[in-house]
Amino acid sequence: MLGGNDYLEVTGGNNYANGNMREDTIVLRGGFGEYLGGKDSDTIEVFAAEEGTSVNGNLGEDYITGTVAGVIYRGGKENDLLAVSQGNVWGDKGADTFRAVAGDGFAVIKDYTIGEDFIEIEIEGSWSNVGDGLMFTDENGDQIMLLLGIEDAEQLILI
Repeated sequence: MLGGNDYLEVTGGNNYANGNMREDTIVLRGGFGEYLGGKDSDTIEVFAAEEGTSVNGNLGEDYITGTVAGVIYRGGKENDLLAVSQGNVWGDKGADTFRAVAGDGFAVIKDYTIGEDFIEIEIEGSWSNVGDGLMFTDENGDQIMLLLGIEDAEQLILI
């Protein structure tokens, strides 16, 4: 992508894109690939993508949303906001916020850092231990978010 505030909408193909400089927006509506926000604060939205697709905010305070299973979501460096309803999610470095989002599946948070990262929940529900993590289930019984390696809700910073 170019050096300014760029906008990219992907509808198919096998792609690689790097936002490079400034505040970029990448919207995925299909296809496969690797997408990097680049430097500065970027927005990446995933509405449709093939399994194995990877998105990474890279540098800056990024906003990443997604509703697609099989996609790898990464915040990168800095303090990122990740609002993902299904797929594997890493905040990476920085004090990241993982927003609970209802959808067809649940997000698997791979690297919640106790005492640094945040969980944002605006829906009613409860936490329970499931295997090697902590699952948030909404009041309708739908599983929303699994935090791997976390044993107790008291370990979380809720906002």
